[in-house]
Amino acid sequence: MGNKRRQLIFLISSFTCIICVSSSGVETDTLAAGQELKDAESGYLISAGGTFRLGFFSPGSSNNRYLGMWYNQPQPADRKAVWVANRDNPLFDKSGILTIDEVGSLKVSHGGGSPFVLSSPARTAGNVSATLVDSGNFILRELSSDGSTKRILWQSFDYPTDTLLPGMKLGINLKTGHNWSLSSWISDAVPATGSFTLGVDRSGASQWIISWKGKPYWTSGLWRNRDKHFDLAPELSNESDHHFSYTENEEERYFSFSTNKNHSMSGYSITSSGEILERSKAAPFWSCGLYRSNNLATGCIQPTAHKCSTHFVQQYKHSKASFKGKFKFGEYSNLSLYDCNANCSSDCSCVAFAYDDRTASCDVWSRGLSTKRHPIFYKETTQLYFMLADNSSELDNSIFLVVSLVLALGFPLTMFLLIVKELIRSKVDETEVEMLLNELGANGRNKEGKTNRALQFFSLETIAHATNNFAATNKLGEGGFGPVYKGKLHSGQQIAVKRLSSSSGQGLKELKNEALLIAKLQHTNLVRLEGCCLEKEEKMLIYEYMPNKSLDFFLFG
Repeated sequence: MGNKRRQLIFLISSFTCIICVSSSGVETDTLAAGQELKDAESGYLISAGGTFRLGFFSPGSSNNRYLGMWYNQPQPADRKAVWVANRDNPLFDKSGILTIDEVGSLKVSHGGGSPFVLSSPARTAGNVSATLVDSGNFILRELSSDGSTKRILWQSFDYPTDTLLPGMKLGINLKTGHNWSLSSWISDAVPATGSFTLGVDRSGASQWIISWKGKPYWTSGLWRNRDKHFDLAPELSNESDHHFSYTENEEERYFSFSTNKNHSMSGYSITSSGEILERSKAAPFWSCGLYRSNNLATGCIQPTAHKCSTHFVQQYKHSKASFKGKFKFGEYSNLSLYDCNANCSSDCSCVAFAYDDRTASCDVWSRGLSTKRHPIFYKETTQLYFMLADNSSELDNSIFLVVSLVLALGFPLTMFLLIVKELIRSKVDETEVEMLLNELGANGRNKEGKTNRALQFFSLETIAHATNNFAATNKLGEGGFGPVYKGKLHSGQQIAVKRLSSSSGQGLKELKNEALLIAKLQHTNLVRLEGCCLEKEEKMLIYEYMPNKSLDFFLFG
């Protein structure tokens, strides 16, 4: 009876206040049970003093959507998120809705699948609301009948991302084992958990430790409570604006800091290259770097020595790369530029690597027999780096030829050579396409790429754009054929792209057989084949996207 009564009260309150929080035109700092904060309607919360804003956003050049918090400032440069709720679970459209359900769970629902739950507390008997306060803490609490806080159910300060705000803890709860630590973003466009972590020394020493992939990278040195400073990090010591403190007792041990009122927009972030950056400063405190030496004066910790010693020089930024000679090519995802550099530097045969900040993808070339050619994608943000051996002033001859063409012969001639090459290759691609389309019963294509049947031929550029350049965040899974990516066409249609992997052992014949089978077995209860892509070295099948799981789930649970 009690449960039914609570549900009835919830439904009545939901009916009276089921509005998007910001659509009424009145700024608020609180999300009540039954209210919705909708991305599609630019919903947001603003703390009472106007310091912080919480809502959905897309970082950098990414199209993915995240629920986050940032300083409420007019300048875009000051609006970098200081907290991200779903950093490892991006949304692919603006269907996100933040809400509190009838049992007091704070969650983000969306059109692409199961909701993302931030907090799922035990059953509550009272009213529940979530408030963004001026410290930057987003607090879910149970309220008493008079509106006062009965208990805190969840708070964002317990789950920081890459930024330490005033009043936030950096340390360990000794009773529960909960760890308050920071983790870097992968890149400015990908807030997913990166390879650098900033926290306290778990051995018990009163010092900060930066770890890279779980290995010690930097230390602040011991905290001197009497003098209020770290031995190896004077920049973190108490100044006129910042006041650090260290607390240790039977329940917890942690660092925190406070600021003066005239320096309220503060915070310390761990960057994707392992540096600590204070918001008000243009440069980080130091830079250990990949090839750091054991320098106790700065806290940098000597890494395990590699058998080969190299360093890198950035040559140019370009979306296409060609290599003369025999090279192996490898693709990696969800890596920072630092990680990509480290992958190449640990391999003595590595000659170059390319990095795309927007998709956090890493391409590596090394000497050896080629297993596949470098696919030419449409990466305007790709940065290409070449390796130089220590004490050497010359690039590898086979690579130097490419750089010479770009820098010495000039851009027009280089583009002419690339165009000629692509025209020759396109003839081969066109033949493969026509053979497959003819076997599927199609006699030609119209201007939009559609055949006389429903099957379409998609260009590589179209699919690359639809899948955000095959970003790791768009990856749905992987099978024997290769990885499958979620995508969205210009028309708004959602698709699933099955991309042939070079390591799958399959080729055009297997792709053709699957396409023929699916195309001839079109049925309302079968996933529909929308088309294919055969361009460059790419072989892909494009299916309709099924957001509500597969048929076997509903048949067999």
